[in-house]
Order: sequence, then structure tokens, then C-alpha cells
Amino acid sequence: MKTFRYNEIRSQVIKIFWITIGWTIFSVYQFLIGFSIIRELNCQAEKDRLMIFFMGSLITGLMAGVIGGSFLVLVWEKWLRSKNYGAAMFSILWSYVVIFFVVSFVTGLYFKCHELGAPFYSSEV
Repeated sequence: MKTFRYNEIRSQVIKIFWITIGWTIFSVYQFLIGFSIIRELNCQAEKDRLMIFFMGSLITGLMAGVIGGSFLVLVWEKWLRSKNYGAAMFSILWSYVVIFFVVSFVTGLYFKCHELGAPFYSSEV
């Protein structure tokens, strides 16, 4: 029984890991598209600023993957099977909306901290 539980947890962690990798790749891909547009339009971009945006993309991808993947694997996989289709879709929609706002808030906080040069707990941020 102990081995079964270990294998189940291991399987869940692996699923969350791959979902996180997928979201991170997608987020970095979006950054690269934006970067290529900037270069195509011959806009000047400071290297420090580009690195901040790249790190913001990584943070976004990692957070979306970990939070969304955890919800998907740990909550929705079993819980939604007991719901009817409409309730399941409604739950998924609202969960994604909440995840979007959490990830957007943290990423916005990251950018504001770098813009002001202050820690996240500062009253200025």
C-alpha cells in the first residue's frame, strides 16, 4: 500500500513538472516573439530591460505551470469526474480566471519592483 501511494505521488509530481515545463516554454516563446518584433521594427531596447522582461516571462511560465498544473493534477483530475459537464466547465473557467489574476498580480509586482528599484513589501510598490 505504501508503494502504491509513493507511485501515485511520484506520478502527480511528474505530471505537474511537465505541465510547468510546457507553460515555461510557451511563455519564453511569447517573449521571443515580442523580442523579434522589437528587432524587426528597429526599436532600441536596453539589455537590462530585456533581461527583466525575460525573467518576467520565466516567472509567469513557472507560476502558471505550478499553480495550474497542481490544480489540474491534484484537484480537477478526481473532483471533476463527479460533476456534470456544465458544472465542470464552469469550475475550470473560474479556476483559470483566478490563476490568471494571481499570476498577473505577481508578475506585475515583479515588474513594478524593478521599475521603482524597491522591494515588493515597500509602500511605493
